[in-house]
Amino acid sequence: MPVAGKRGVSALGVFLSLALGLPFSSDWVVYVDPSARFSVRYPRGWHIQEDPVDGWVAFYRDRPREGTAFVVFPGTRLSGDLGPEVAVRETLMREAGLGRSADVRLRQRITPQGQGIYTVRGEVTWRGAADIPMRAVFLTVVARPPVHGGDTLVFYLVLAQAPEREWPRWERTLTEMLRDFKWMGG
Repeated sequence: MPVAGKRGVSALGVFLSLALGLPFSSDWVVYVDPSARFSVRYPRGWHIQEDPVDGWVAFYRDRPREGTAFVVFPGTRLSGDLGPEVAVRETLMREAGLGRSADVRLRQRITPQGQGIYTVRGEVTWRGAADIPMRAVFLTVVARPPVHGGDTLVFYLVLAQAPEREWPRWERTLTEMLRDFKWMGG
């Protein structure tokens, strides 16, 4: 399993696949973020787009923000003590750009991890810029102020998305990418 990052493909992938307990496959590539924030496997033939300003990284088949894609958004700080439901909605609207979209519907499952830290998984649907119905599953971790004082922190947001009509075709691939995602903190 090759590894991709800013330095391209290397044999390090075989080592990483064994170390991370992932099956070796030439159909998948391991990406290790150059800033050591995360690693993820993605299908060979997909593209990578890194946004140097906002810090997100998209692994995509066709279009990075409006097509079949797996997008990792960096952490964000939200003003004040927000509950995890509000923090996730705010992050999806602002960081993932869904605030510019129509018909946004969100379902969340919040799991307390203790001491004001929550894991949030869910599903979101919306109409994209080209009025294309979109669907995604997401994963994030939220920390409320008692943990660190001050504002609410969202450590990262992972959005695995596809146009609604293509979702059945790509759901398994996107779910596998979500399952293989490893946050390293960076």
